[in-house]
Amino acid sequence: MALVLDQSVNRPGHVNGDVGRALNDFYADHPEAPRDPTRWTATQRAQYEPEILQRYVPYRADHG
Repeated sequence: MALVLDQSVNRPGHVNGDVGRALNDFYADHPEAPRDPTRWTATQRAQYEPEILQRYVPYRADHG
């Protein structure tokens, strides 16, 4: 959350696109994952959240 908050303060025009690309990448590789995160189990949350973050970081870094 801190990375997204930082980007929303410093580069607000990029947040939606960068997070969106990370989520699109994630769901392309995990089509079985519920699109509503409130439906994720604790095990799924522990797996999915770090993976989404790893996908987000390179997109965020592209915007300095």
